[in-house]
Amino acid sequence: MTTENCDVESVTIELLRDGQMVDRKTVSSPQGSVEFTVTEEGEYQVRIIVECTRGVTAETLTNSVTVRFPSASVSGGLSIESVSSSSAVLKVDYSVTTEDCSVESVTVELLCNGHVIDTKTLNSPQDSVEFTVTQEGDYTARIIVQCTSGVITEAMTNTVTVRFPSASVSGKLSIKNLGASSAVLEVDYSIATENCGVNSVTIELLRDDQVVTTKTVNSPQGSIEFTVTEEGKYKAKIIARCTNGVTIETLTNAVVVQFPSTQTPAGIRFDLSILSPLAAIAGIMLAWQLLGQPVQTTSETVEAPTIPNKQVTAKEVQKEGVEQERKTTNVPETEKIKEGKELGKPLSELRSREEVEKVRGAVEVGESVRSENGSSRRRGGTTGVLVIGKYVTGIPGVLALLAGVCAVVGAALIFRCRR
Repeated sequence: MTTENCDVESVTIELLRDGQMVDRKTVSSPQGSVEFTVTEEGEYQVRIIVECTRGVTAETLTNSVTVRFPSASVSGGLSIESVSSSSAVLKVDYSVTTEDCSVESVTVELLCNGHVIDTKTLNSPQDSVEFTVTQEGDYTARIIVQCTSGVITEAMTNTVTVRFPSASVSGKLSIKNLGASSAVLEVDYSIATENCGVNSVTIELLRDDQVVTTKTVNSPQGSIEFTVTEEGKYKAKIIARCTNGVTIETLTNAVVVQFPSTQTPAGIRFDLSILSPLAAIAGIMLAWQLLGQPVQTTSETVEAPTIPNKQVTAKEVQKEGVEQERKTTNVPETEKIKEGKELGKPLSELRSREEVEKVRGAVEVGESVRSENGSSRRRGGTTGVLVIGKYVTGIPGVLALLAGVCAVVGAALIFRCRR
């Protein structure tokens, strides 16, 4: 400031913002500097008013300046990048915008249920950062930006909820159909999921713990059939692959496949073809026993055809038989009497086949024979005699009977198994 013929008494400096005075200071020095602190942005200029001696006054306006405080703003978002059955990856994307300053550092804090559990620091004004978490909960992120000129700003991201996906699978293996050389096995399965979906279901059929075939489906529940042609112990492995990388598997119960052609009802395996020769042997022995062995009787009563209105006793029939033998044979009288006495015995006391035949010949006269206990029966006709109570005895007979039973049972089993 310069003066002529006067002295400076005071200098008033007024600070104007957008044409309005916001501050003022007065000094006496004709030259110097004055500072103003402002807290508001805007267009500022200064008016200088000088008062000199002799009533001289002068003023002037300075140039204008625009005040813009340095600032920074940040935005960001939190998202779930991936989830497994026991962990999750969270991703924070952020962007920092500055004015009249530059970014010095960016700090990202990860909070779970309101508590900081992890922190990472970067220098880039925009970037992304990942966090791996192993617990379920509600997550959010705090982004703190520090710029030059001491500018610090921060922002909170959105909140995401982490729930680990889970799945459970159950299944049952059963024999649906059993044939002579093949079987149909059925696997019933059901998959329950939480926070995930089913991508695929693979069912492996194992025989004696070895995989023999595999089928893959997409339905979370259903049934699958397998046809097998080999015996053994079977079970199924069910593998469920879900979204978010969740995989779960389980083993079903075991079933034993045994085809009927090699299994008896009692569970003993043997070759049934041996019963064929047994059946042939049984037939030969039975025929030999019936045709070649003597027949014994257990009853003392014989029946003969009856002549109406005439009944004779056994002694009369026997006596008549003796007389007929005397006419046809030339044996001494004493022998004939002896034979007659033998013929008078009960049938149960006869010791040889010849004696039995003699009695049969004696009663084949078409008359009724009365037994010793007084009972008698009548049969029509005039031919033949039926001996009551005859049976086959001896070891060959017993063996023939057993062999015949084995042949019948064996033939039935063979027919049933091969059918």
